Amino acid sequence: MQNKKVVIVGAGISGLSFATKSIQAGHSTILLEHSNRIGGCFDSHRFEDYSIELGAHTCYNSYRGLISIIEKYGLVHSLLKRNKVSFKIYNNGKIEKILKHLSLIEIFFSLPKIFQVKKDQLSVQEFYQTILGSNNYKNILGPSFNAVLSQDAGPFPANSLFKKRERRKDIFRSYTLQGGLQAITDKVAQDKKLTILTECTIEAFTQTDHGFQLRLGNGENVTADFLVFATPVSHSAAYLKDLNPALAQILGKIETASVESVGVIVNKTKVKHAPFAGLIPTDNNFYSVVSRDVVTHPKFRGFTFHFRPGLLDKKQKMTKIFEVLGISQNDIIDSAERVRILPKLNMRHKEILTAIDQALAGKDIYLTGNYFQGLAIEDCINRSFSEFERMISSKCESSR
Repeated sequence: MQNKKVVIVGAGISGLSFATKSIQAGHSTILLEHSNRIGGCFDSHRFEDYSIELGAHTCYNSYRGLISIIEKYGLVHSLLKRNKVSFKIYNNGKIEKILKHLSLIEIFFSLPKIFQVKKDQLSVQEFYQTILGSNNYKNILGPSFNAVLSQDAGPFPANSLFKKRERRKDIFRSYTLQGGLQAITDKVAQDKKLTILTECTIEAFTQTDHGFQLRLGNGENVTADFLVFATPVSHSAAYLKDLNPALAQILGKIETASVESVGVIVNKTKVKHAPFAGLIPTDNNFYSVVSRDVVTHPKFRGFTFHFRPGLLDKKQKMTKIFEVLGISQNDIIDSAERVRILPKLNMRHKEILTAIDQALAGKDIYLTGNYFQGLAIEDCINRSFSEFERMISSKCESSR
C-alpha cells in the first residue's frame, strides 16, 4: 500500500497505539486532541519527583501490545517493579483484611456450581453470585469489581474480566514507571514522525471521492485518506452523526458512566495507615482508593479516590478523603481532579460490536477505544492494532 495520510481523532492510549503502527508503516499521521494534554487514561499527576495516577494504575507482563510499544521507545529500563502491598477493605472507618469479609462456608457450597454454568452467557453478578455465593458477592466481590471498573460491574459480561493472556517472564509481573504511566504516552508523543495538535476542535467532517476533509475550529482544513476515531464512544457517535448516521446510531446504544477522581499527595509522616495497594469501600460514596504505596518515596505518599458521580460536592469529597486517611487539609501537599467517561457494558454488548464491525466493513473509517474487548489497557491496544491491520488488508485488497 502506498503511503497515505492518516488522521486520528483522540490522543489517548488507543489513538497513540494506532499511531505507532501507522508511522511505522510510513504513513503521514496526525493526531487531533481536544484537550490540552495527551495520554487519556494514562494521566500521571506529578509533583517534584513524585507522581500519582488519576486514570490507569497498573500494567502487567501479559500486556504484550503495550510492552511492544515500551520496547519500541526504549523504556524497558525505566520500568519499576511494584512493591508487594495488598488491597484492603474500608469498612465503617476501619481498614480490614479482605478475607475477614469472605464466607468460606458459602464458597465451599457454591464453588461446585462452576461446572454447571457457562461464563460467556452470564453477567458478572450472575456468574460470581452462582459460584461464590450471593452474600460473598454483596459483601466483597461486588464492591471489588466495582473498584476495578469504577462503576457498577454487575451488568458487565462475566468473560470481559480477568482474561487469560500469555505472560512475558522477562518483564515484572506488574509494573509502573518513576514518572507514572504517562511516561509511556509522553514518549510516544515525542516521536518526530508524528504530528499532534492539542486543544483542537473539529467543526465538520466531509467525505469526498478522495478521502475525508476536516474543518477545524481555528478555520484550518485537514485532509485524510483514512480517518480513525479513538475517543470515548459518546464522542465518536457525535462525530459520526453526519458522516455515517447508521454507525453513529449503533454507537449510541452503548451507555456510558462517569467517575470523579481526586488525587492527593501527602507528607508520609502524616498518614498513620500502613502501606496498602488500594482500599475497597463498603461506603457507597466512592468506588475505590488507589495508593502510590507500590513505589516507595522518602517524603511522600499519594492516593487517588474514585468517587461515584453526582453524590458529593468538592468540599464533601475532601472531607471524605480526610476521614479515610486520617489527615487534615493542612497535610495535603498537592492535589488534582479529573472526570472521566467510561463505557457501561452489558450482555447485549457482543451483539452491538457485531453491528459496529458490519457497519465499518468496506469503509475507510476506523474505530478503537475502551468499548470493544474491554476496559483494560491491553484491550484498547489490541483493538487499535487489529483496526490498523484491517486498514492495511482492505487497501491491499483494493489495489489488486
